[in-house]
Order: sequence, then structure tokens, then C-alpha cells
Amino acid sequence: MNRYNRSDKPDWVPPRAGELLDHVRERVRTLHDSLQPEKAYVYRARAFVLWAARRQGGF
Repeated sequence: MNRYNRSDKPDWVPPRAGELLDHVRERVRTLHDSLQPEKAYVYRARAFVLWAARRQGGF
């Protein structure tokens, strides 16, 4: 929230986990990587999202 916007809504909302994984897949495919690294990147991103949610008390 900045000083001009006094609402309770934050300025930036992180994407949901499903959207984030879709973005990871899309980015890996634009880099022309094969399927195995794509699976590894998605697995690591998903693990990070779950770790961060547990750390904040989300899950």
C-alpha cells in the first residue's frame, strides 16, 4: 500500500501456485529445454511454494 492508495488491498498480489507453475512451464518451453529439466523445475517450484506456505502458516 502506498500513501496515495489508502485501501486495504496490497499493491502486488503474488500469483496462485497453479498459475506460477504454468509460468514456469511456459518459460522453460520458450528456452527450448527438454521434458526432464521442465519436470525438475516444476517440481522445485512446487516444493518452494509448499515450503513458503507452510512457513507462513498457509497449509
